[in-house]
Amino acid sequence: MTKIIFSYFGKKALCTNADHAIEFINGLHFHGNPHCEKLVVNERTKNLLIDLFNNEWTTEGGKMPHIVVKKTSPILFSRNEYYNGHDIRTTNCRNTSIKMYEPLGGTIEEHEKEYNRIIEERKEQSLKREQEYRNQREIALTEKKEGWYSVSLTYVRTKYPRFNYVESVFSGECIASSGYDAYLKTIKAIEDDGEASLGALYPDAYSSNFCFTFLGTKTDDGYTMC
Repeated sequence: MTKIIFSYFGKKALCTNADHAIEFINGLHFHGNPHCEKLVVNERTKNLLIDLFNNEWTTEGGKMPHIVVKKTSPILFSRNEYYNGHDIRTTNCRNTSIKMYEPLGGTIEEHEKEYNRIIEERKEQSLKREQEYRNQREIALTEKKEGWYSVSLTYVRTKYPRFNYVESVFSGECIASSGYDAYLKTIKAIEDDGEASLGALYPDAYSSNFCFTFLGTKTDDGYTMC
């Protein structure tokens, strides 16, 4: 039996036939706002839904009938929404669409339970990766190395007279005792340039927008690591 979850602005239904899907969609309002017009399953959408439930489909291999779909992995997290790349539109959808995907369980409750488990697992993995990165970055920033550093900082500043933000890049060299010290001196160099620092918003030293390389001690022939 083909099962499809339909999702539209917080409203979800697990449908096993076209009639159920049509009933669900006809009960939706544009943007999920009850004060807006209702969505209406037109003839084209009705035929599409009938085809969907009369044919087995999966996220891997093949296409939904009459729909050109972008192939994605079975589970793709975008804006915290489980979505496998299929959608459908009907009358009064305008610029919105109804998402369709394979359920993670036999019921909505089972699907939501599994969905939440996967979300939490992904969050934990993301936090773990972020913490590992910050730990490695902290070691690099605080390592004591007296000498010359090559630095590059991408930051945002206010551009007058329109007061819009523009991305700026500062690059240069400085004498510092560590990567973090080089970061502070980079900020100071920008601040000393009044125009460059107008309304400046700086990333922190842990950000990938700050790059630094220890060059060593400057000599007549270049740099030496000694």
